[in-house]
Amino acid sequence: MKIFLYAISFIWVAAGACFILYTGESRGFLKQMFDELNEKILSAAAMVIGLLLLFSASEASHSWFIILLGLLGLIKGGLLLANPQNIFEAVKSWSLNTATDQTYRFFGIVMLVIGTAVFSWV
Repeated sequence: MKIFLYAISFIWVAAGACFILYTGESRGFLKQMFDELNEKILSAAAMVIGLLLLFSASEASHSWFIILLGLLGLIKGGLLLANPQNIFEAVKSWSLNTATDQTYRFFGIVMLVIGTAVFSWV
């Protein structure tokens, strides 16, 4: 399961760097991804990643953080699946249309920090 933690941390670092350096292209990629994927597929992906994080938490030195990320993934997947008050469309509209470039860069910094932390704790 260390391989999964290394892989997910690398993906977070790479995505964070792309969000910081290539903000417009990242927004376009997300728009294309959200247009092509169904919310049920995104829900299943979030739940699977959350479960894998929970199973691999014992491999990390700070397992509580990995467990927290896994639980957040499960909650996110559950919310996407249930979609109360059409929250998926509201968040999608905000992130693709309303969010500024600085917001994308901030999320990139957060992803970069989380990815680096997970990588260093494996």
